[in-house]
Amino acid sequence: MDLTDIMIRTVEYVLPLLLLIFVGLVGASVLIEAGLMQRLEFVVTPFVKASHLPSESAMAILTSVGSVETANAMVAEFRRENRINDTEMVFSALANSIPVYFKELFTYQIPIVLPALGAAVGAFYAAVFALTGFIKSAVVILFGRWILDKRDIQPGRRYPSLRISLDIIRRSFVKQKGIFFRISSMLVIMTFAIFVLTELGVFDRMSPYINPLTGYFGLPTSVVVPCDTYIVNPILGIISLGALIHNGELTQFQAMITLMLGSMFMLPVIAVKTQVPKYNAIFGVKFGLLIVGISTGISIFLRGLILVILLVVQ
Repeated sequence: MDLTDIMIRTVEYVLPLLLLIFVGLVGASVLIEAGLMQRLEFVVTPFVKASHLPSESAMAILTSVGSVETANAMVAEFRRENRINDTEMVFSALANSIPVYFKELFTYQIPIVLPALGAAVGAFYAAVFALTGFIKSAVVILFGRWILDKRDIQPGRRYPSLRISLDIIRRSFVKQKGIFFRISSMLVIMTFAIFVLTELGVFDRMSPYINPLTGYFGLPTSVVVPCDTYIVNPILGIISLGALIHNGELTQFQAMITLMLGSMFMLPVIAVKTQVPKYNAIFGVKFGLLIVGISTGISIFLRGLILVILLVVQ
């Protein structure tokens, strides 16, 4: 095994990705700092009206662009003040999770996932991510119109014109440099490790033990690494999967199947580790578990449906 050759291949693969990721991260942060997301209230107001949500929900949904926890705390406070009822609280909390999907298209999917996985696979995963947001929006609208009473919505606020200054660019660079360096180190280490494991034939030796599972889905044994890693850390899983694609271990179609499998296993883990404690603390155990269960269930169902479609057409 020639470590020098592997290091050269790693650098050749990583450097263009790091440039794209850096530009994407800083660029997305500049737009957010300049107030682009807050100007999407014209999108939020029709959604709130269509869902029969209370006017308080519009304010919370906009707040969720910056912090979902803050938005949920606002909703819980509205309930304590009897400005909304329990059902409206649940629907409002579900609505608060929706802007994250569209925000992360610019802060996570485009600057990180797309370069790491390549145009085709990255665009596929970003589309699934965005589709989840649309499906959750549709669920809130349909069931909101069915269950909730229609309420009046206050007119939206006016914002000053969008301006990008040197100070905003500087703040964005400072804010994103820590994230960029963490991603850079992970990208280099995971790519190098994947290339080394491939050269050592580790994936081939794993075949007798994992073939029953991977064979059922038409996947090579090497997908175990990104799937296991994805459950612990989605970014690491994405990076390791991109390295396998680049190294010829996976086709683009196999990578799409792996992404759906990995995310289906990852979503409940993330829900239990991060969402359940936060939602229980804000809304109480009963409503916290209900909100997390509905939100996670929608995401898992969609990925399972897409997985079935991929397996049928492969």
